[in-house]
Amino acid sequence: MPRHAHLLLWEATPPRVAVLRTAGASAGCTMAGGLAPALRRAPAERLYAALEAHVALEPLGNDPVGALWRVPAGRPAASERQELARLLAAVVAATGYRAAIGVADGRGPALIAARRARGGTVEQVPAGASAPYLAPLPVALLPVSAALRARLEQLGLHTIGALAARPLGPVQAQFGPEGRLAWLIARGRDTRPVVPREPPCAPWVERELEAPCADRGRLLALVTEEGPARPALLARLLAALPPGRAAGRLEVVLVLENGAQWQQCVVPPRPTAALAVWRRLLAATLGRVVLPAAVVGVRLALNAVGPLPATPLALPPPLARSGSEAAQARRAALAAAAQQVRLRCGRGLLWRVLPLDPHHRLPERRYLLGEYA
Repeated sequence: MPRHAHLLLWEATPPRVAVLRTAGASAGCTMAGGLAPALRRAPAERLYAALEAHVALEPLGNDPVGALWRVPAGRPAASERQELARLLAAVVAATGYRAAIGVADGRGPALIAARRARGGTVEQVPAGASAPYLAPLPVALLPVSAALRARLEQLGLHTIGALAARPLGPVQAQFGPEGRLAWLIARGRDTRPVVPREPPCAPWVERELEAPCADRGRLLALVTEEGPARPALLARLLAALPPGRAAGRLEVVLVLENGAQWQQCVVPPRPTAALAVWRRLLAATLGRVVLPAAVVGVRLALNAVGPLPATPLALPPPLARSGSEAAQARRAALAAAAQQVRLRCGRGLLWRVLPLDPHHRLPERRYLLGEYA
């Protein structure tokens, strides 16, 4: 191999992908918002324990896709179909939605298979057979933009197989990167990875009051103070945060006796997980609210959950010293702060101007920019 040769590594074969999409709501379905939000609310262990797969919820254009995940390769087709049929039954039981599943080699072929599957069924493309499966299908099923599909039709490429029969060079020159993706899907060579996505962390707690409460002080005590029988709502909510996480917004919903709801968002100056901070902000919010009826229920929810923010660096105040002692103390404090920055963020962030030749005739030769050490 030449000395300066570069190695480009990629996945040579498309991953085995399953796509689950909405096929309609079953009788008595009360969940609103579509299949993807319902899957986020449903217990994950009831849906995906049989597959032992990490689900990646993601939108795929305008198609009502609920989930897309990578399935283990090399399994017998019969056992794969049985597991997916059990998953469809679990989806109906947990969300109330009828769904269809498509399985193929690559994300694009799997989505096309899911579009062709009827509700409550699995469209399973054998491994290595994505290109023959797609060949007789119309280009209208390709998961690309409507403009590209229309241009393919105008040029006489009415089937996916007709597109796959063209060489890649002219297709990419005519249609650009999206044309290349369509050609790869048509050839059964869609190697785009499936990246797992963790569901958003949004803990919430709620409590139905034993008796209507019209006193703001008593309402605040019910929410923020510990009781003899049960812990405070706010403490329970913050305990649900994962370690090392903080919340940037608290949503407060009060259910009133007349059937109405009062809702307010509490936002701290910076994300925090400190109980004292949220208690102070919640007390200020509930202390100035005027409600038209008594409260019969309380719901608290944390949003904008992320890593704990770094503590801001601050130099100590100027010391009451003079001369060399004061300068030495300032240099020591600045060096300590610079050391903290280097430990947190690495080197190359702090620089200082060093005199090189202040009297040189060329300005760029007078000073030098060096890293602060």
